[in-house]
Amino acid sequence: HYADHPTFNAVLEALRTELPEKMACLCISRNLPPANLAGLRVRGRLDLVDENILRFTDDEADAMVALRSGQTTRDIGGIVAARGWAIALMLLANRGERATAAVAAAHRDERSSPPNDTAEIHALIEREWFGALPENEANALLRLGALPKITLDIAGALVGEQAPALLQRLQQRQMLVTRGTFAEGVFHLHDLLRDFLRDRLDRSIPAHERTALRRHAAELSWAAGRREDAIELALQAPDADQAAKMIVAYAPELLEQGRRVTLSDWCRRLPPAAHDAWLCYWLGVAHMADDADAERWLEQAWLGFSRSGDTRGRCLTAAR
Repeated sequence: HYADHPTFNAVLEALRTELPEKMACLCISRNLPPANLAGLRVRGRLDLVDENILRFTDDEADAMVALRSGQTTRDIGGIVAARGWAIALMLLANRGERATAAVAAAHRDERSSPPNDTAEIHALIEREWFGALPENEANALLRLGALPKITLDIAGALVGEQAPALLQRLQQRQMLVTRGTFAEGVFHLHDLLRDFLRDRLDRSIPAHERTALRRHAAELSWAAGRREDAIELALQAPDADQAAKMIVAYAPELLEQGRRVTLSDWCRRLPPAAHDAWLCYWLGVAHMADDADAERWLEQAWLGFSRSGDTRGRCLTAAR
C-alpha cells in the first residue's frame, strides 16, 4: 500500500511517541522518514537504518547477483558502478540474466550476439523507472543530469521551479539520488543514472541545444561560486572561449592551492586558438619548476600582450 500520506505519518508519530520503552516498532520503507518525525530522532526515539548502512559490500553484491542471475559480478561487470546500491545491483543482475539467455541463443544461432552491456542497463532503467515519470519531470531530470553536482538554487534556475521538489522526492524515495550533508546541500546522482541521463540527453536533444544547456549551467555554477563545476561544464559544452575566461579568472586561486596539474589538464582540453596571452601566462607560472616549459609559455604570453598593448601583462611576464 502507498503509505506516504500525512494521516499515516501522524499515526506513526503518535505510535512512536507513546510506545512503551520495552517495545520496539520496525518500519520498512523505500522512503526516508518524513520531516515531522525529525524530533523523534533527536530524542533518540527513532533510529534510521539508511542507505549508508544497507549498501552491499563487494562480497555481498557478488553473492546477491549470483543468487539472482547465476553469475558473478566478475562475469557481468558493473560492481564498481553499482556502488553497493540494491536497485543498481538488481539492474545488473537482470542484465546478467538476459546476457546469459543471449549467450545461450548465440550457441543455437551463430548470427546472434550478446546485448551491449551499457545499452541493456539503460533499457532497464528506462523500462523500470525513468519511463514511468511524468513528461515534465523526465525532461527536468534529463537536464539536471548535465550538472556535475546539483544544488537546489542552480537546479531551479536551470530547469524551473519543479526541480527542488523533484530532487527531494527522488532522494526521499532513495531512487538513485542521494544528498550530501545539510551544510553542503548538494544532491548526487548514482553513476548508473547519470550515465543513462547523459546518453539519453545526447540522443534526444540536438547538439546546439546541448551546448546551450551546458553553457547556461556553467554560467549558473560560476555565479554560485562552484568554479570547478562551471569550468567542467564549459569544457563539455564545448565552449572554448567561456572555459578559457573562467580558467584565467580561477588560475591564481588554483595555483595558490598548488594544483598546477589541474590547470594544465584543463588547458590541454582547449583548442590552441583559445590559448590567449593570459592563459599562456598562467601556464608559464604553473610550469616554473621546468625552465624550458615556463620560458615557452611566457614567451607566447609576451608576444600576445605585445600585440594587444597590455602593459600590465608584459610587466608581470617580465617579472617572472
